[in-house]
Order: sequence, then structure tokens, then C-alpha cells
Amino acid sequence: MKSASPSDLQLPRWWVLKARPRCEKKIQLLLEGQGQSVFLPCRSSRREYSSKSVTFSLPLFPGYVFAQFSPLQKNAILASTPSAGVIEVQDQITFIRQISALQDLLQRTQDVEVCPFIEAGKRVRITSGKFRGMEGIVARYSRKKRLILSLDLLRQSVEVELSAETVVLAA
Repeated sequence: MKSASPSDLQLPRWWVLKARPRCEKKIQLLLEGQGQSVFLPCRSSRREYSSKSVTFSLPLFPGYVFAQFSPLQKNAILASTPSAGVIEVQDQITFIRQISALQDLLQRTQDVEVCPFIEAGKRVRITSGKFRGMEGIVARYSRKKRLILSLDLLRQSVEVELSAETVVLAA
């Protein structure tokens, strides 16, 4: 592995800051105040109270803030923000593409939910509905953003379409 040159250490790159509990927005404001590029993806959450309705902006990925700064600034940023740590983004090009896609999505709608990252081939357990308690292998994702599971029944497989939020990774 080649070592970074002094000029590489001055170039800004993307990092993932691990925020202390409920400190994501504080980190965002502090870093923006320092002139850093920051991305805190948020979603809308609406609460109904007896006398009024309130809409909140909540972090899409609680505990994480995306920021761009040089490796030389890392220690100063960790010291000046309520961060619990930092994760270096190895593949900057892919990360930038994914961040751009997420920004585009959030400009179109704030009605998004985070769901578990479950890859095809992983064993999952169904947590609700008619098939609750059954386990199966994720066969693929359909176009409808639903999981299609191959369930093991009598050494046969059946496929059933389920909402992604009804499954968790099996132990």
C-alpha cells in the first residue's frame, strides 16, 4: 500500500462521523460553521397531538453524519464536535455517486424509511403477518421493492412476496 503524499493529506475527502446520541444536527451546524461540506440526510416525521400536528425532521441514519474534509483536519474535527468516531470512506467515487443519488431522492420526497440491508442469499425470519416465525432465503428483490423469499418447506421451495419491513436477518 502506498503512503499518502503531503498534498494528498490536504485534499478533502468524504468521511462518516459517528455522532453521539441525538447530536447529528449539532455536528452539522458546527461543521457548516467551520466551512466544511456536510450532508445529513433527514426524513419528515409527523406527530399528532390533541391540539395540533407537528412535523419533525429526523436523521435518516441516526448516529451518522457525512462530511468532507482533509485527513489533516480529522483530529481537529473530532475534538470540536460531539463525535464518537470517524469512518474513512475507502471508495470515494462510489460514495459520492450514492450520496448524489440519495440527495436527488430526498429532493423529490421526504417520505422515505430506512429498512434493513438484506442481500439475496441471506437467511431471514418473518416477523409479522400470516408467515410469522417462518424462515427462508432471500431469492431477489422485485420491482415493487418487496422481498421474494424462497421458503424451505418439506425440502421444497415456494416463493412468497413480502414487504421488506416484515423480515429480519435470521440468527
